[in-house]
Amino acid sequence: MITFNKTVRQDIVKTFNTLAYVGGTTQLGVLAYNVFEHGAGISGFFAALGYILVCKSIVWLVLAYED
Repeated sequence: MITFNKTVRQDIVKTFNTLAYVGGTTQLGVLAYNVFEHGAGISGFFAALGYILVCKSIVWLVLAYED
């Protein structure tokens, strides 16, 4: 079983939540640019969604192992 002390757990959750929101927002901005400039970019939406879910899944795993 994986265990983290409270401070490490909070730092991991905060870091990956920030990565999910900032990185996902950035990728959605790139998607908006591609749609505006090139008229295509639905794959960018799925990339942004996947990025957010990958970062959030790490948060969910850490929280699942909470004591």
